[in-house]
Amino acid sequence: MSIDIIILDEFLNNIRQELQKNQTLSHLTIEKLLSIRIPKNHTENSFNIDVEQNLLDIFVEILIKNPGYCLNQSIVDRLEIALLSKKINKNILDAYKEVIKRTQCQTNNFSRVLDVFIDILDENGSYFKYHFDILVCLALASEATTISTLEPFEINLFSDEDIIRSWSFRGLRAAYERKYQSLEFQEWCDNIIDKLVENTKSEVHFNLDLFETITSVKYIDFEKIRDKPQDQWNRELLIFDLIERFKISEGERFHFYKTWLEIEELEEFQNDKSKKIVKTDRLKLALNIDNLLGKNWNFEQLNEIFKILSQYKISPTPENQEKVLLALNKPPEKWLREVNRLTVESNFSKIREIRSAAGLIEELGNINSNDEDLKNFMRIHLLEIIEKIKSSDLISRVLDNTIKDQSIYITQWTEEQIRQWAHIVKENVDYWTKVNDFTIEALAVMKQANFLHTKFHLTDAQILSCLIALNANVDKGRLLQIGTGEGKSTIISVLAVIHALKGKKVDIITSSPVLAERDAKEKEKFYNMFNLQCSDNNDKSLYLAGPKKCYRKEIVYGEATQFQFDTLRTEYA
Repeated sequence: MSIDIIILDEFLNNIRQELQKNQTLSHLTIEKLLSIRIPKNHTENSFNIDVEQNLLDIFVEILIKNPGYCLNQSIVDRLEIALLSKKINKNILDAYKEVIKRTQCQTNNFSRVLDVFIDILDENGSYFKYHFDILVCLALASEATTISTLEPFEINLFSDEDIIRSWSFRGLRAAYERKYQSLEFQEWCDNIIDKLVENTKSEVHFNLDLFETITSVKYIDFEKIRDKPQDQWNRELLIFDLIERFKISEGERFHFYKTWLEIEELEEFQNDKSKKIVKTDRLKLALNIDNLLGKNWNFEQLNEIFKILSQYKISPTPENQEKVLLALNKPPEKWLREVNRLTVESNFSKIREIRSAAGLIEELGNINSNDEDLKNFMRIHLLEIIEKIKSSDLISRVLDNTIKDQSIYITQWTEEQIRQWAHIVKENVDYWTKVNDFTIEALAVMKQANFLHTKFHLTDAQILSCLIALNANVDKGRLLQIGTGEGKSTIISVLAVIHALKGKKVDIITSSPVLAERDAKEKEKFYNMFNLQCSDNNDKSLYLAGPKKCYRKEIVYGEATQFQFDTLRTEYA
């Protein structure tokens, strides 16, 4: 892709702004990025170097925010070429950690990058501040495959920093479990056994989980385990370490300990009700909590995490652990919503996994092979339409929105621009709904509004569902079966807005009055962006006859029987 360097720089800056807003780049945009080549005859030009670094930074952000792209070899190649040139910063190393975990070191240049990492660890110059992150990369690599040297781990196993000792132990442990011997590691474990025997006056079994805990904790008191069975030593040492870091009261210590035991009981239940916990990772929990303490989190906030995790049925998988940690990066007031979302994903991921648009369209055709109307609809290049709706550079035909002769993409709109768009459409709906590609523009606007409202983009399944519903045969309509957890409420709210803008009254039937009231309140701000009002039709006061005030709103949520009662009381009372 040959492109003027100034235009390229402007394009890349727009992409960076989208990523900073947590917007998801379409596959087409990423393909465009991969096709970019910086002119080689200007490599010494400082401006070109900045543009090249900008492009690299974008690929790094893509890998960090969407680790699934770690399997895209073209993106990984760009990252590894930068590492081979020693273009290193914290974000680049964080991205490579994800690459190592996702690819298990099966990349084109891993062995060469490994050599560069080892060379850097031998230096004490400008790269010294990255030594810890490089050590983590090496430990993750050791857990994934056999690496050429264990010396960085053996040296750092004796560090005064508990987090450095922990990652060094992990790297050596992984090698040990692959039968790769390290005399320093064996000596370290033997010394731990000697200390335990001396302080507990009991026989000590070889236990790498226990040794890793002792290596990693900052505070240790062997008195806490002296009279307890060895299978409880891990828990007791970790709890003591965490409580010492908290500096909390006796009452808070009691609640913390109680919550920990509740989580263990939940783990026992999830492991076929066995009395023995098959696999726990208390050490990682301790390290993560220590990291949060360093970010000024308080005891009450962290204790709330334990309560949430013990009450929700979230499977203890590595993927869920990663998602929980991402959720905890958000403000505490958003935890409940994030855990709710994670719970749905966890419980229903085996039933219906998130699939690409192409996979969804293929499944749609296979399931509905006898539906001629739907087959005709599918001939209109659905995949291309979905990509247009998700495009980051789509411009509105309805709202002429320019600043200094430069168009503002729909993905950059604010709530005010969405209101302007809705006003124009509603004022002349017959004209605009007949314009080519109006449905594409309308769904792109809904996608941006949903992002402003929830911070989540519409999924491919949601967009496809809306397209199918909006292209229904006038005489027959469409009946959609949406999988659990795929966002029926979101799909319904999008369709409700489009029909309401056409001047129609929209009734949304729910399974209970409680859900009606909940959904109406949750979606109120979303509808307000389009100058629309919603309500539920629950009887909140004595009502005998005549139309209820709620039906003055464009969109009404309610249980089926409530609509029936209101119709009877309005027309016959």
